[in-house]
Amino acid sequence: MATVSRLIGAPASQVWAVLDNGWTYSRWVVGTGAIRAVDLPFPEAGARLHYQIGRWPLAKKGVTTCLRHDAPAEVELEAEGWPLGTVHITLAVTEQDGGTLVAITEHPKRGLARAVHNPVLDRLIWLRNVETLRRLEKAVLGQP
Repeated sequence: MATVSRLIGAPASQVWAVLDNGWTYSRWVVGTGAIRAVDLPFPEAGARLHYQIGRWPLAKKGVTTCLRHDAPAEVELEAEGWPLGTVHITLAVTEQDGGTLVAITEHPKRGLARAVHNPVLDRLIWLRNVETLRRLEKAVLGQP
């Protein structure tokens, strides 16, 4: 399991404005090429994001399903990690002095990724999520 956290210099309500808007995910989630559709009401349990993974000619359609939405504390998602299966993602949000701490925990849930889960895979997930949270911070702060 890989967990990464980042202190974002904004109130939790500003962070949730981005997390609750499924159309923003391609801006900050590493590997998401474009959002194709967002089920409403996203991110309520059962609602899905429909997106493209990667870029042409290796682009693939994917879906992320919201498992649980417990604002202002956390949201749980299950994302297709084609071709490796699915991953379970928890985004925890905690308001603190000076901003909001956002922690992302991700681990393989189904398929090949779960079968071959190891410390090297965890490190790759960790590196991906360091960049994901950096991009999330830029989206929250309205930076290009």
